[in-house]
Amino acid sequence: MARREGRPIDVAQASRELPAALERRGIDYAFGGAIALVFWSEPRGTPDVDITLFLPRDQPTACVHSLQQLGCEVNATQAIASLEEHGFCQASYKGVRVDLGPTRESWRLTGHIRLGKPMITAKPAGR
Repeated sequence: MARREGRPIDVAQASRELPAALERRGIDYAFGGAIALVFWSEPRGTPDVDITLFLPRDQPTACVHSLQQLGCEVNATQAIASLEEHGFCQASYKGVRVDLGPTRESWRLTGHIRLGKPMITAKPAGR
């Protein structure tokens, strides 16, 4: 669905726009959830974009600021508290829910993808 006058975009469009914005800002990231699953297996529907920002976990304010710079709507106070307690928060990007996952270094070695390229060396399912 196209974004017109405040109408939400779809998850596919958000998953194309967010990486471009992150790349422009030099922020390392990885997709997770159903978006990453598309690379490794059969696609499935999803209501959100799961993303990891590789920013220092002990700087939740910087993480929230980055989300805001990307154009995400986020309750800064709640997001910072959630990041401090759980390493996780939610935001909204043009009407699409964004789940910001843990920023632990160990996640770099999982099946997340960045720019459509695997971050680990393994053969994708069915390819």
